[in-house]
Amino acid sequence: MLYTMLKRAVEWGYLDRNPCERVEPPKYKAKEKRPYTETELLEVIEAVEKEPVQFQLIFYLAAMLGMRRSEIVGLKWSDIDFDAATLNIRRSAARKAGEGTYVAGTKNTRSQRTLYVDAMILDKLKAHRAQQAERRLKLANKWQGDDWIFTQWNGRIMSVETPTRTWLKFLENNPKLEKTNLHALRHTAATLLIKNNVAISTVSGLLGHAQTSTTLNIYTHAIEDAKKEAAGIMSGIFNKAKNM
Repeated sequence: MLYTMLKRAVEWGYLDRNPCERVEPPKYKAKEKRPYTETELLEVIEAVEKEPVQFQLIFYLAAMLGMRRSEIVGLKWSDIDFDAATLNIRRSAARKAGEGTYVAGTKNTRSQRTLYVDAMILDKLKAHRAQQAERRLKLANKWQGDDWIFTQWNGRIMSVETPTRTWLKFLENNPKLEKTNLHALRHTAATLLIKNNVAISTVSGLLGHAQTSTTLNIYTHAIEDAKKEAAGIMSGIFNKAKNM
């Protein structure tokens, strides 16, 4: 902010140069996230399967595909290719005080991406679409939808805050589950991918990070764990060779 203010002062002729240009800003270090462990995740999945299909989809898109809340709410049916089993992220939802939820661009260029979807999610999408079509028929001219997958009762785009509120209510109704926020589901997906030796560049692409360095910075702990496992694997290979 200070840099921008002084830059404008230079443009207006109040300063000869911006003193902030001589300052090296501190490197950003993201806080460690608290993802679910595999054991915890299995318990969450068991509880999620008892919820309405729309909530199940929000959970799986976040926990399996690592999608952001804004990207989930911004999905349209035209973004789903059931034959190719793909999902295209082309927009996101945002919220402005006093105006509610509106459609915006993605966080960055790499956030526009195509993700592959497994058969289980496709089946849930089909079930949700069938329920939505039935509700649309009942509402008739009261339906105000525009091809949104996640909607309010009348077909309008869901509030971007709804997934978070619904998730917190879900945890409240299931007190035995480990408490975490909705965004941690995205970190769960990334952490499990890294621990299962998926390349960082691939994980970065799936998450839609602008740079691979962002992924490296956020998931330092998971990467270190993967390195330890890799060291154990190499040790096992060489010990086998020595005993031959």
